[in-house]
Amino acid sequence: VKKNGSTIRPVAGRGVSEHIQGVQQQESERAERQEQTYGTNMATPTLAGTRPWMERTRWEITYQGFRPDILWNLTEMSRTSLWVNHVLGPSSNPTDPERESPQSDKARIALLTVSTDHMLDRCEETMHHTCRTILCWLRSTKSQTCYPKEFTLVVLNSSKKKYRRLLKRFLAFIFRAYRMPVDVRRRLVGIRFKKE
Repeated sequence: VKKNGSTIRPVAGRGVSEHIQGVQQQESERAERQEQTYGTNMATPTLAGTRPWMERTRWEITYQGFRPDILWNLTEMSRTSLWVNHVLGPSSNPTDPERESPQSDKARIALLTVSTDHMLDRCEETMHHTCRTILCWLRSTKSQTCYPKEFTLVVLNSSKKKYRRLLKRFLAFIFRAYRMPVDVRRRLVGIRFKKE
């Protein structure tokens, strides 16, 4: 609907401007609280770090009160020399040393990522030689019936690289978290492993 030759209508009124100022003030207060709670700038937010996704996964609630910098660094693939410890985060207590993952773990994670690539290459090769019926069954959600369409690989090479990178980061996260002392792991990042 056009009015005076324009489809954009200015929002007028004192109540509207007060509402906008209130929302901006609430957002700046929330950002300050978050900065005080976490104390570190984790990085620029990605699409995955935006509000709707964070609300749907409830990660902010699950990991509230724990160190996000250490959680992030547990997943990070190290680009430095294998002979240097991987820094997980500064100590919250000045008398404690910096939290680090030892260089021996860094070498094991490097081997683990190479093995992951070989494993996924082998899975792709196997899939290319698997009959359609089994691929349909693989995609199905029920064990008794087949899905009408077969399971397919990711088409774009860039998507394949992203999925592989995500899997490698997850494996690094699990490995480093498992290797942390139990009391430190529970206190700093809230991760507990079951013996099962």
